[in-house]
Amino acid sequence: MQTLLVLEAIDQFRGLIDISRIRHAQFGSLTWMLGDCVVFEEFVVGLPYRYFDNELRIRRAIGIYLAAAEVYSGSENVNEFVEKFREKLIAMRRLSGDISSVRVGWLISSYVSRIREFFDKPNFFLKLRYFLEWRESPNL
Repeated sequence: MQTLLVLEAIDQFRGLIDISRIRHAQFGSLTWMLGDCVVFEEFVVGLPYRYFDNELRIRRAIGIYLAAAEVYSGSENVNEFVEKFREKLIAMRRLSGDISSVRVGWLISSYVSRIREFFDKPNFFLKLRYFLEWRESPNL
């Protein structure tokens, strides 16, 4: 999947460069983030800046998708799914240190109520991916 390749590219970029010496460059209509490679000193490594703009959204969508998939497979009905899914999202937010914000509470309620609508549908995982805007070929 292209979205996972974007995350892999970002992780490799961060592993190969000296973060303290990042710079930006314009190539055509794209802004690139560049860094000197710490492994091969003569190389400069770069990625389009828009990859980093989408990183948090992609990581959040993957986390929510995996949480929903795990809970879905062990749920007998929609009410059990909703309760387990809400607990899973709250645990995820605690791990990221965001649990105290009102916005996070609203987001969790929003995700749970909107995903609940297609719980019983035969193409649950396809609808879940569409809801999370996680497509095979994101506009990156």
